[in-house]
Amino acid sequence: MKTILEETWYYAHFDEEINKFPVHFRVASDSTGLGNVSTAAGELTDYLMVPYDTTVTINADGKVVLSDGSNSTPKAAEKAGYTVLFSGWNGADDRTTPTVSVIQGETWFWAHFDQRILSFPVHFRVASDSTGLGFVSTAAGELADYALVPYGTTVSINADGKVVLSDGSNSTPKAAEKTGYTVTFTQWNGADNRTTPTVSVITQETWFWAHFDQRGKPVQVEVKYVSEGLPIAIDGKNLDWVTASYFGNDISINYKQNFSADVAKKLDDAYTLKKGYVVIPNLPTNQGETVKLNNVQTDTVVIQFEFDKNVTYIQRHMYGIGDFPVTAMPEAYGLDARVTVTATDPADIGKTAKVLITDDAKGDGTYIGVGQTGTYHGHSYTVIKGDSGRADDVKVLIDGEINVCSQTNPLPFWYQFI
Repeated sequence: MKTILEETWYYAHFDEEINKFPVHFRVASDSTGLGNVSTAAGELTDYLMVPYDTTVTINADGKVVLSDGSNSTPKAAEKAGYTVLFSGWNGADDRTTPTVSVIQGETWFWAHFDQRILSFPVHFRVASDSTGLGFVSTAAGELADYALVPYGTTVSINADGKVVLSDGSNSTPKAAEKTGYTVTFTQWNGADNRTTPTVSVITQETWFWAHFDQRGKPVQVEVKYVSEGLPIAIDGKNLDWVTASYFGNDISINYKQNFSADVAKKLDDAYTLKKGYVVIPNLPTNQGETVKLNNVQTDTVVIQFEFDKNVTYIQRHMYGIGDFPVTAMPEAYGLDARVTVTATDPADIGKTAKVLITDDAKGDGTYIGVGQTGTYHGHSYTVIKGDSGRADDVKVLIDGEINVCSQTNPLPFWYQFI
């Protein structure tokens, strides 16, 4: 303790220390997940302590710079299908309260971000393997190469091939009309091929390629066989036949392809092919055994094979009366034949006709009548009633194996009326 002995002064000294306040940098609640804020060092931060009266500057890029050197930079997040942008700072967790320009108390800076969904072109095209077979159109019916649609748009494809996007865009494949062909839409693909699948959600520029198939309409192909202007029959059956092809296809027909080996042999024995050609359309050039027609352009095709008949011969002998000249048989070589015997002499009318095929020079042997069968060289012939039904009018059905006689060695046919 000191004793005061004279006038004395005491001087008080004070120190001042400037106050510091917390400054918070935060992402506004309406921008959660769209970005973040960081310090100058790049670290995420909630707040800094800065002196009273620190001034605030906000740059054009959104960076907050305090006069004490502190700062905070807003960073937009990356988000698939969206463009995210920093939009501004506010002094409260809203978009109306302005930020302060001088720090004079605890302060908040709330960063706001906006996101904008991206749109991508969606192309609807006809695949290169389907050029000319169809087209694609928008909902309005106009031809369309693409439409801009938002990210995340979903895709559905109807049973009829219509592509419908969830934003309302759509495209309908239309098959072209093509003479002689049926054209149908078959599928969409995600590339200009028939293997890449289409997408179900639009996340980038996207292609839909429409595929169409064409098939020629049915064409009837008639194959005809004629000799001397008349249809050919073997074993009682007409040889003409019908098959089918398609418009635009190639046709190749061999004259024996539709027959069994037995019928084909009989045809070749009985006839000699003279000409094979196309009647409809009119292409008369002889193509021989196999007739071809490429790229069929008609609804009907008629192919005709013309033959020369291989002729056989018969000599009639009336027993006890005399011989007749050698004549050609109506039927071709090796085919079943029919010979008619009818009385013309009044003396024979009403009698019973009998026949015999024999090599006997005099015609001796057992003659047969209606309902009876004889043999010649191991093959049969049968007598039946003629068209008039009279006993003197008969027909003789001769097996094709007998109908093989030449002009110099004709079939020896004998008959008589009893």
